[in-house]
Amino acid sequence: MQMMMIPAYNYLIDFVEDYIAGTTNVLLKAAAEKCKIKLLSYYSKTDDILHYNVGLVLDPRMKTAYHDAVNWETKYETQAKDMLQGLYEQYNDNDDMTATTTDNQNSMV
Repeated sequence: MQMMMIPAYNYLIDFVEDYIAGTTNVLLKAAAEKCKIKLLSYYSKTDDILHYNVGLVLDPRMKTAYHDAVNWETKYETQAKDMLQGLYEQYNDNDDMTATTTDNQNSMV
């Protein structure tokens, strides 16, 4: 479910921005602006969290097309792809080490 956090934040932020633009009630506008600030403060924390970004790219419904659909800046799309590449390399390196260790153990038998 973590892969849906970024789209959920985007939806909520868009909704609040539309509400702010469309309301004439000063009190409700002020409340909505505070809501937007709070949402953005939490949303910005998803930038560096591996499982949100990688989960979004790996989700078959989203992949990298999501970044294009919501007009993300290139740096965020690149960051998500780099996180996925780094994770792949980390596990690939671990796989290589496991295979070497297993081969060495088998040759001793």
